[in-house]
Amino acid sequence: MKLMKKLGVVFCVLGLLASTGCSEHEAVGEVNAAVDNICDCKKDDAKCLMEGGQAMIEIVTKHKDAEITQGDQKKIEEAVARGQACHK
Repeated sequence: MKLMKKLGVVFCVLGLLASTGCSEHEAVGEVNAAVDNICDCKKDDAKCLMEGGQAMIEIVTKHKDAEITQGDQKKIEEAVARGQACHK
């Protein structure tokens, strides 16, 4: 359960990223790809889930100062919600 809590924190940070900015051509696609990888992990594969969480942290760090449109923000929020739901 600690792992899922950590992933929850990552998704919260990604929500902040969505509200502070990123670009469609990079961050939106990167978030979707990272969420796909996390959702492809088996529920009990801690290493896979941790790698996915680390990828999300790297995306947040990379794009923390980027600008975003409302449409891109919605796409990131949808990806984050999908990531939160895939291992419940």
